[in-house]
Amino acid sequence: MFGSLTKIALGALSILSLAPSTFADDYIETDAIYLRSFTLEAPYIDEGFQIRNYDFGGDAIVNSMGNIRLTPDLPSRQGWLWSTTTLPNDYWKVEFDFKVGGKGGYLYGDGMGFFVTKERATAGPVFGNRDNFNGLGVFFDTYPNGKHDFSVPFIMGMIGDGKTPYDNAHDGDANRKGMCEAYFRNLKDSSKAQVTYLKGQFLNVQIQLQPHDKWINCFTISGVTLPEDS
Repeated sequence: MFGSLTKIALGALSILSLAPSTFADDYIETDAIYLRSFTLEAPYIDEGFQIRNYDFGGDAIVNSMGNIRLTPDLPSRQGWLWSTTTLPNDYWKVEFDFKVGGKGGYLYGDGMGFFVTKERATAGPVFGNRDNFNGLGVFFDTYPNGKHDFSVPFIMGMIGDGKTPYDNAHDGDANRKGMCEAYFRNLKDSSKAQVTYLKGQFLNVQIQLQPHDKWINCFTISGVTLPEDS
């Protein structure tokens, strides 16, 4: 589910199965059930030194009572965390805490990705995940590979068809389905992200940069249908 090329720590992660009653930005959750098989909270490691219903690897480090650090503060590192079960096909909401930082004054690696795809746990060049993926990628980009008329860091969405490569040279410009600027790196406290999906209707990404702040609407993609069993 997550890939990284920078020092990023993940805190609690919760996933709900939703029954929205209206559309897109104005939807109302009439029913919401926590999916315990996806919920991730301390203590992360069980007696067998595993995370229940998740795999992790690469340079990821798990602090049982603290957080999951996808990479250390070193160059050319990748870490990942993937769920071992699939999301509901029709609708869901994922919310997770994250923190991006480093000793450098400006550079913080390439960023991280949140993925909902048919393929899983295959390391690659797209924020730690394989290229030509089939499904959703939400990229928390912290380094500009090209020139843009917006600031870095930013959050961008891509719907992969299993054939189209990520436009790495231009930070995904050719793939972009929605984006927003969001200065989430090197903040004192963790930030939150929220991704909501309603099959065939919309996919919405919101961000909360400081505790107790209001949710900021980052972008909405209309008419999205993700692959089943992703």
